[in-house]
Amino acid sequence: MASIKLDAGMLRQIFEAEIWKPKLCDAIRKTIERASRDLKGQEISVVLLSGGSSNIRWLSKLLERDLGKSHLPHSEILQLSENFQEIVAKGLATECARRFYTEGQGDFRAVTYNRLCLALCADGGDLEVKKARPITPVLAAGANGDFDDGVLLPSASSLRGLVDKPLQWKIRLASPPRRLLEYYFMRSSFDPDDLEARHNIVDTRAATPKNARFQGAIEVELTVRADGTAIPRFIYGRNDRFDGDVAEGRPFHIDMTFASDEVGGSTYLGFDFGTSASACSFVDSGDVHMIQERSRSAEWRGLSELLSELPYPAAAPLARFISEMDADRRQQKGRDAADALLAVAAYVAYMDLCSNEKVNNAHFKGFTQRSAGPLWGLIRTCVAANASKLHFAAPLLGLVKPENAD
Repeated sequence: MASIKLDAGMLRQIFEAEIWKPKLCDAIRKTIERASRDLKGQEISVVLLSGGSSNIRWLSKLLERDLGKSHLPHSEILQLSENFQEIVAKGLATECARRFYTEGQGDFRAVTYNRLCLALCADGGDLEVKKARPITPVLAAGANGDFDDGVLLPSASSLRGLVDKPLQWKIRLASPPRRLLEYYFMRSSFDPDDLEARHNIVDTRAATPKNARFQGAIEVELTVRADGTAIPRFIYGRNDRFDGDVAEGRPFHIDMTFASDEVGGSTYLGFDFGTSASACSFVDSGDVHMIQERSRSAEWRGLSELLSELPYPAAAPLARFISEMDADRRQQKGRDAADALLAVAAYVAYMDLCSNEKVNNAHFKGFTQRSAGPLWGLIRTCVAANASKLHFAAPLLGLVKPENAD
């Protein structure tokens, strides 16, 4: 039986040699370079490490060492300290709730991940990156003339309602493609040799129909299906009296979330499978209605606002009570929250008493239990013995008044 030693140092060497240097570092570098056009000369000031990869604590050190001077010279690298699984679960629950409210639409349906860019080359000439003017009304309304040259869609574009409908742009080239048109649909890049960023890998040429007529600009048409398949067409010479000559392109796939229509439901079960933390979220219509009713209640809103003000020993049990949807479990968590609030109040009252006078050892018997009765007794004893000298525990006087004490 052989034993193999694998310590943290060896694991780091393997990660650096097999993952970081040949793959991950280059991928991050290319991502930053692709984003340079959007940044328009501005420097990246904050790098936020979140998700599965950020559990690899060497990552920030490697970023500083290999990319700090060249690509991130003045960046602050932040690592989220929250539980990553909890972050994923919260986001998943939010999306489930949105799908309930929007009858299956949600916020992440039919959304592109990256910019969709296009570079063209007519008859073997120079590669051209030209301004694309959208002529589809929905695209034209959202463009406002702000897109950079060659950009068809900005990142995080919503194609909801545009699936299976032709999206069209006009592009003016230096000369028309009389024989063929080479086209390169790219994700946030204009370098056709960057295969990782190119969408249409299989085919990049569209033959021009015989005797095609041309006008000042050509039309680029893209029809996107629910699964992300994009069908390109190039239309030459179209006007009010002529439908134009069409050069068909080969379909390819773009990066986007699934876009099929969903039937609105009353219950949503969501799964998120991450690299290091997966999450499951269950959202029922009854829970959503309860949250909606609570949002209209001043009392519940007041409790929610307290969470950011109270110290953790009181805020955590109160948060568990507020978030509990099961009626039976909510009663127990309500008692736990009340006990926690009384405990904090009792300890504050005792500290105030200690700051003013010598404390009788008899007070310590109130610390033996953390149930409501002994805690309430400790509050009354400490406040009554120090009523005229209270400093920071003075607001507790109202609790022990006869009309409130019962």
